[in-house]
Amino acid sequence: MVQENVYQTVALVVPSYSGIVQHDPKDQSKVIGDLAKRWDVSPDGLSYTFTLYENVAWHDRTAFTTEDARFTLDIARDPPKGIVSPNKALLAAIDKVEALGKDTLKISLKYPSASFLDNLGDGRMVMVP
Repeated sequence: MVQENVYQTVALVVPSYSGIVQHDPKDQSKVIGDLAKRWDVSPDGLSYTFTLYENVAWHDRTAFTTEDARFTLDIARDPPKGIVSPNKALLAAIDKVEALGKDTLKISLKYPSASFLDNLGDGRMVMVP
């Protein structure tokens, strides 16, 4: 029952937040940008460089930054002791997340991962300040 309640809550809350990418509402097999307007993948598949939209703000009008994205991904993949991250497994391929200026986020992977963008677009992978 608890797990069902969690999924019901997530279904209501997730549309209020944004992720780096998301699944296309018209075709769930495709990943499209959400906070990212574009991204490049290195030829070896180990590096994803995302260009984020500028002038995005939180509900309190504080600017959304690449540091927010870095923090969100880092805390989800390596939570503080005693905290369980339901998203940790989705981000297992990540080696390092770097905020490169105000609109560029670089994610380096430990190994090429065909499911990386799909995992990043999971509805639970929303950003936090």
